[in-house]
Amino acid sequence: MDEQDLFLQALEKTSGDERAAWLQQACGSDAMLHERIERLLRQHDEASGFLETPVLGLDPTLLPDASGDRAASLDAGLATAFSVNDAVLMGDANHSVLKMLGNTLDEVPRVSLRESEAVVEDPIARTKSPEMPDRDSGSRYRLDGEIARGGMGAILKGRDTDLGRDLAIKVLLDSHKHKPEVIQRFVEEAQIGGQLQHPGIAPVYELGQFADERPFFAMKLVKGQTLAKLLAKRVAADDERGKFIGIFEQICQTVAYAHSRGVIHRDLKPANIMVGAFGEVQVMDWGLAKVLASGGVADEKESRDKQQGQSIIQTKRSAGRDNPGSFASTGSDTAMGSVMGTPAYMPPEQALGEIDNMDERADVFALGAILCEILTGSPPYVGDDGNQVYRLASRGKLDECFIRLDVSASDTELIELAKRCLELEPADRPRDAGVLAGGITDYLESVETKLRESELERVADSTRQEEERKRRRVTLAFATSVLLMLSLAVGGWLDSERREARRQALIAHENAEHARAMEQIAEQRRRLLYNSDIGAAHLAWRDGHVGRVLELLTSHANDEDLHSFEWYYLWNLCNRSQTAHSKWFPGRPRRTALIPRAESRNAMIVLGCGDGFVRVVDLKTLEEIKVFRGPGSYWETLESGGPGWEHVSVAFSTATNVLAYANRDQTQVVLQEWPDGNPRPLQGDNAHFLDMAFSPDGSELAVVYEDEVRMYHVSTESWRTLSGPIDGFTSVAISPNGQRVAAGNEDGLVAIWNIDGSDRIELGRHDEAVISLAFSPNGRRLASGSRDDIARVWNLQDGTSQRLVGHRDEIRSVAFSPDGRILATGSRDNTARLWDAQGMPIDVFKGHSHNVESVEFLADGDSLKLITASSDRTIKVWDLASTAQNLLRVGAPVQDVLILPDGGTVVSRERHSGIVKRWDLSASGSETISRGSSVAANDEIVAIGKAGSIELWPSAWEKNPDVVRTANGGQITALTFSKHGQLAAGYEDGSILVWDSWRDKTATRIMGLKHSSVVTALSFSRDGKALASTGWDGVCLLHRTDDGMGRQLGNKANDGTMTVSFSPKGSFLAFGGFDNKVQLWRCASDIRRFVHIGELSGHSDGINKLVFSPEERTIITACDNNTLRVWDIRERQERISLVGHTSSVEGLAMRESGDLLISGSRDGTIRLWQAATNGRVRSSGWWQDHLKHEEVKR
Repeated sequence: MDEQDLFLQALEKTSGDERAAWLQQACGSDAMLHERIERLLRQHDEASGFLETPVLGLDPTLLPDASGDRAASLDAGLATAFSVNDAVLMGDANHSVLKMLGNTLDEVPRVSLRESEAVVEDPIARTKSPEMPDRDSGSRYRLDGEIARGGMGAILKGRDTDLGRDLAIKVLLDSHKHKPEVIQRFVEEAQIGGQLQHPGIAPVYELGQFADERPFFAMKLVKGQTLAKLLAKRVAADDERGKFIGIFEQICQTVAYAHSRGVIHRDLKPANIMVGAFGEVQVMDWGLAKVLASGGVADEKESRDKQQGQSIIQTKRSAGRDNPGSFASTGSDTAMGSVMGTPAYMPPEQALGEIDNMDERADVFALGAILCEILTGSPPYVGDDGNQVYRLASRGKLDECFIRLDVSASDTELIELAKRCLELEPADRPRDAGVLAGGITDYLESVETKLRESELERVADSTRQEEERKRRRVTLAFATSVLLMLSLAVGGWLDSERREARRQALIAHENAEHARAMEQIAEQRRRLLYNSDIGAAHLAWRDGHVGRVLELLTSHANDEDLHSFEWYYLWNLCNRSQTAHSKWFPGRPRRTALIPRAESRNAMIVLGCGDGFVRVVDLKTLEEIKVFRGPGSYWETLESGGPGWEHVSVAFSTATNVLAYANRDQTQVVLQEWPDGNPRPLQGDNAHFLDMAFSPDGSELAVVYEDEVRMYHVSTESWRTLSGPIDGFTSVAISPNGQRVAAGNEDGLVAIWNIDGSDRIELGRHDEAVISLAFSPNGRRLASGSRDDIARVWNLQDGTSQRLVGHRDEIRSVAFSPDGRILATGSRDNTARLWDAQGMPIDVFKGHSHNVESVEFLADGDSLKLITASSDRTIKVWDLASTAQNLLRVGAPVQDVLILPDGGTVVSRERHSGIVKRWDLSASGSETISRGSSVAANDEIVAIGKAGSIELWPSAWEKNPDVVRTANGGQITALTFSKHGQLAAGYEDGSILVWDSWRDKTATRIMGLKHSSVVTALSFSRDGKALASTGWDGVCLLHRTDDGMGRQLGNKANDGTMTVSFSPKGSFLAFGGFDNKVQLWRCASDIRRFVHIGELSGHSDGINKLVFSPEERTIITACDNNTLRVWDIRERQERISLVGHTSSVEGLAMRESGDLLISGSRDGTIRLWQAATNGRVRSSGWWQDHLKHEEVKR
């Protein structure tokens, strides 16, 4: 009897004792058979009593043990959901089912489909592999050979003999089978692949274990070629670009799905993308995948913490056994500082080993790298060997990559999308692959639309030609009819004339309609070209190409009907560059020294030039005062056209009026008393030196040699050497009190000594050579510039330092302002930058066409100037009068900013403390006024909202405020004035109160509609008859101010709606919030007739504030991604993005004239973005000269 017969006969035994005795006899000594029959009998008895069991008596299906939450475990994928006794035994994982069915069926089915003719390439790399286990006679898997091998496992080609399909079987390498941490990572890779169910990810069919105890998992075998191989087959980078962009879109959609499940790949590259013979695209090799603990970037806002769904994959990489929502410290966690991945495609944070800081935006960088290779034929980082590529990746050196993108002849949208993905800072990249996929989809749809429009134009042209031919035939037939009818009756002739006149009128109407359509198309093209060129001009400015900016602005100089803040802002930037006092010199300035102004002379600057000359230049006239030729035979070399040394070091002692400079070979120091002294070469050993500096009293000169720092005593003409086992010196500086010497070397070390050489202290290191050093005027700080593109400010009192990041190439020079409040840096990226004492960027100066080799400050009376010397053979003198106004440091997060009608006063409110300050832009000073939860202003009054009251301050601040007590005692969270003196207040309970006049404190009206949560913003229409409000409940309400009735505009957003504004002329209403969109409505006299006209949907993060430009052509938005964005209202298109804040931008206001935009941020600063006016542009002499020059060229 078989097992089934034994089970059926045992059921016939009604008594338990009888059944047990019979079963003992029937099974004999086969204990395992006896146990299996008993288990079947128990399960049968339990099932038989199901209908008789009361509902409340049932145990939970998945929870036989009430103490365990197995449903949660199933969702998280963390633990076995059933105990061993609960599970149904299925046999071995890879056991052949057909062999088992062979005992039941006379003939086992064997269906075999033919192979597709398109699949011709066998992926097997070796048929005999040491990683293939011995054949298991009971297994349904046949192993045919090895396809590939990685650091953890080997990929084998196999065949499921039961189902008749080919498989890819990944097996743990034999060398790792006794390493628990590797086995854990291997199993987790299978779990991740098993839970990521998407057409673009190869499905995992089974997780099992071979007889040799090594785990394996079986998955789909993708038959095709890698994207890397397909790209390599191209003859040119633009071959089949459309096909590869389509493939890239599928890659983005796949990675977007993984990001939505909380998984990042961390090794995206063309070699890990398979493209099947029938167009299927699959992302492979999830061995380095990381499961984020929560939502990655999606968790950055506190308001979204509660929205984390249950779809995030959980493994031991992201969760502990006891708490599925927390991190676990397991062997598979990637250690902080480890580097995993492929350098040619990895972001800087991955290359630097900052694994814990990686999120979805690391994959976005890799996707941008793949797009770069599709467009240019090469990945972002290209080097002679792996070490060079890794160095480029760790430093984020993308200049050469961006140049390749710019010359790739690709569509601008694709180039800009690739550059956004390849931003060095993760915050500047798209938040995840979903945003990138949306951008690619939008691009493909726009291409399809353009092709469709082109085809429609072609068909329309063909139709017009056919209609013209028909018209001619009709005309001929009609003329014949007229001749016949003339012979019959004059009346018929007159009737035909009338018909002809009607026909001609119809043709004229059609022609006019066609002309209007062509004009509309031409107008749209003009607007789109303007937006495109403005965006390109802004990028050119960012890259320092001022000439290109001027070229693009000039091309649209006559499009004044399109100009808005962005055009005048860029013009103002160029204006400063063009109006800087500038002079060209024959030699390339390399080193400088300042000669301060005296009673009998103007301030001067000493230029050590690359042609071997030392030039002294009057800073008022920029004329050469003297030119020195140092001693040495190099002059003969120079005059015969020989190569010149790169640097000529110079230094000047204000105390002794002595100038020091180097000879042509940089091997001898020459001292010369200014202005008419004789040159005095110092005796030395002719060793090569790089830099020098005088002590404040002029008694000593520090000279940097490659292996030491030497001090020359001027009066005794003696040398001494500072001690210290350091070599490779590159730069030197002496403190203002003359007590300390600082030096930097080629390894990036910054060290200081006492002037006598004692007590050497190593402050720290740059990643590459230190090029320049400068002490602050009080000697408490030391600035250093390096080839690693970073400037550092070292606090000499506590040993801490600040990193100043912003330049794109090595920093050649650093200098403090006379009061020590500003640091200037000059860089090889052709720019000079200013930084405040806290390390915040203040301003950037562009206009040089080559390296900025040196920066100096000049105090000229009450004004401060910056002098820049460049290897483009020019020096420029920049007036810093407006620079001080570009940044107001509040010191605490800023939530609200206002510009009062006088145009020169700014009011700010701090986010947490509620402190309200006023700032006088002419004096750069601030004064604390009060505290409150909201603030608003009109021509006469500044209103500050509090709990249950409003303070009304006169805008002249000449007296104490009036206090208005409100019926609602709650916190006032929003305030606004109308042009007609009305005042509105919004409360934390969602209610809104309106005063007909702020002067009449009693005439109030409660709006009929209220928000279900905090009111975030209010705005009156131009005529004061309508009031718009937004709230944390995600809706925008529109109220009539006369009777309080209202309506909701559009649908409720998924998150808070934070800002609302009517346009200055009353044409539009706009509102936005954390759904990352701005909704646009056209206004009407009746609030019921407001019409939704579109949305601005390109934001990557929440919108906190928005303002309209005065002429209503653009909207400026303040965003959570630290940027301001300028949008074309008509085209719904972004024109430029303003970058400068380091945290969320929450305050925004524009001066009524439109020439000043101010923004307040959580970074504790207020930034002023200066624009010109049309009048200033037209009256500008340099601009008119530039236009005339362009006209002559044309």
